[in-house]
Amino acid sequence: MRLQSIKLKLTLWYISLLAIFLFVFIIIIYKGFSLFSYRDVDESLRAVALSTEEDIAVIDKGIILLELEKPPAYSDIFILFFNSEGKPLTKTPNLFDENGVKLALKGQDSYSTLIGKGEKFRVYSRPIFYNNNRIAGAIQVIMSLSDVEKTLANLLFLLFSTSPILLIIASLGGITLARYSLKPIDDIVNATRAIEVENLSKRLPIISKDIEIKRLIETLNEMLERIERGYNREKQLTQDISHELRAPLTIIKGNISLALRRRRSVEEYIAILQEMEKEIDYMSHMVNELLFLAREDDLSQRKYFKEVLLNALIEEMYLEFLPLAKEKNIIFHLELPDYQIVVSGNSSSLERLFRNLIENAIKYTPSGGKINIRVSKSESFVSVDIEDTGIGIPEDEIPHIFERFYRADKSRHRDGFGLGLTIAYAVARSHGGEIKVKSTPNQGSTFTVILPLLANKNSPR
Repeated sequence: MRLQSIKLKLTLWYISLLAIFLFVFIIIIYKGFSLFSYRDVDESLRAVALSTEEDIAVIDKGIILLELEKPPAYSDIFILFFNSEGKPLTKTPNLFDENGVKLALKGQDSYSTLIGKGEKFRVYSRPIFYNNNRIAGAIQVIMSLSDVEKTLANLLFLLFSTSPILLIIASLGGITLARYSLKPIDDIVNATRAIEVENLSKRLPIISKDIEIKRLIETLNEMLERIERGYNREKQLTQDISHELRAPLTIIKGNISLALRRRRSVEEYIAILQEMEKEIDYMSHMVNELLFLAREDDLSQRKYFKEVLLNALIEEMYLEFLPLAKEKNIIFHLELPDYQIVVSGNSSSLERLFRNLIENAIKYTPSGGKINIRVSKSESFVSVDIEDTGIGIPEDEIPHIFERFYRADKSRHRDGFGLGLTIAYAVARSHGGEIKVKSTPNQGSTFTVILPLLANKNSPR
């Protein structure tokens, strides 16, 4: 069964990490205490050996004589003496380190551990010198490790027996901490669930000063704002489409009713059908425009982009509209740089963008006016300015001109769909660019299309 609760996951992670930490801590404590205990034993054995050597007399032939009748006695320590041949000079407890004696007779100190009679013993061996550091024999000090082993066992038992208690306490603390830490999330969930279509303008309150929670709330509020804008836009779109379709559908229905009211001549029927065909073409064209917009809004189409020579494309658009500009007695001018400009995109979509902007400029520029197209580039972007001396756009309408079905001139009910600038803006955005507008009523407008350059592809002609 998969864990679904973040609280439970956090608690289990917390307990698991704590258990690992406790296990490592126990090992470190045990190993450290064991190391220091054995070091203390070794130092004690060496101290006993050094103090015992003071009671030893050595004659010239290397025979060890004891000034005491017997070696000093300790409750848990045995002291053994060996001559230069390695034979014991004192009664042994049948437990000594023969290898340690050999090393001592070679002049080396050594420590070792022996096991006998069901317990461990620590052994320290060192040589006994006389006359200019000549070796007369060896001394070996042996100590039982039973007390040390018992102490280490008790320590290990204490550490492991208290660990479950610590884990239980930590579990309760982890659950409490997780519940407290995630409480703002529960509050956010409850507040978000309370937001419906009817109150999309409602925003989540900042309920925590924690940076992460605050960022989450701000991100959700930004998302709610985008959802609200999208919902309102789609709602407006539905209303606009309904409004746009109502007129042609009413005309078609009226013509059908008119045709069915009485018998008419062939010419009259043809006229009615032609009027209906005109309205159907209008609706079909509007649907195609909306489908084009939907495709441009799909940013995944960027993977199909290719290199586009922008100079050639702009020049082609200029030559296409030059006859229309001359027909309206408009001075039409094009300024292209003397180097090639390459962008990544869909050439037909870019043609649609510039065709809509140039067509608008010609449409709203009176006879005798001027239109200038100027292409320039910066380090990473290319700018295409389409400047006209037309009727201009009121300042309060500029923020809305890229909205679907928006017409600055409300009296022009059937002159286009109000989608031309919307399509141009959608194409620019799908290509990673934007459109900026400057306009003064009765003086003219400048539409600036900004597109990113294709890296390493822009060079002089």
